[in-house]
Amino acid sequence: MSTMATPSLVGYQLNFRRAVELPGRPPFFCRENRAAIEVNIETNLGKVHIINTHLGLGWRERFVQAQLFTSAEWRAAIAGDTPLILLGDFNSLRGSRPYRTLNRHLHDVRELIQASGPIRTFPTRFPVLAVDHIFVNRAVQPLSVTAHRSPLARIASDHFPLMAEFVLSLTVAPNRPARSFAANFAQPNKSNFLRIFVCEGNRHIVGIRIR
Repeated sequence: MSTMATPSLVGYQLNFRRAVELPGRPPFFCRENRAAIEVNIETNLGKVHIINTHLGLGWRERFVQAQLFTSAEWRAAIAGDTPLILLGDFNSLRGSRPYRTLNRHLHDVRELIQASGPIRTFPTRFPVLAVDHIFVNRAVQPLSVTAHRSPLARIASDHFPLMAEFVLSLTVAPNRPARSFAANFAQPNKSNFLRIFVCEGNRHIVGIRIR
C-alpha cells in the first residue's frame, strides 16, 4: 500500500471518512498498490472535503484510477456545493489522459490562478516535472499556488511540497456554470471568508492550516 498520511490541522475537527484501495493493475516494475484517503474538516463555515491520493506508475493504471474519482460514487461531492480539494502525487503531466480526466470534472489550481508556467516539483535534485497537483470544485477559489523549495524540503523527499491558499464559498448558486468562478465569490467578509493553506508532497503528507 502506498505510504500516505491523513491531513494535520490546527483549530478544527477532522473526521475520517474512508480509505480506499485504488483500482488498476500495477506494472511489473512497481507492484505497489495505491490508495486514497478522504476526510471531512468541520469549520465554522461547514464541511470541507479533502481527498489525498497517490496514483500508480503505469499509464493504464493511472487512467483507471483517475476515472474512479469521476465515477458516480465520487461525483456527488465533486458537483455539490461543499468545498472539495483533491490533491496528491498523480504521476501525471498536464495533457496526459489521467490529468485531462480529472480536469474535466474538477479544476487545476494552476489554471485558475493563471500560472505563467508549470510548477515543477520532481525530482528535488533538479525539478523538471510537474506531477503533483491540487484540484478543486467550484466552491473553492485558489488565491496562490507555489512549490516550497528549501534545503530541508530537498532532504525530506524526492518531491518538493506543492502549497496552495484558498478562499471558500458555501453559497454557490446551483445553476451557475461550473467554470464561472469569479461570480461565485463575493467580497470576502467574516461570514463567507475562510482561508486554507494546503501543502502536498511525497511521502504524501497533507499539511493544512485554516484561519
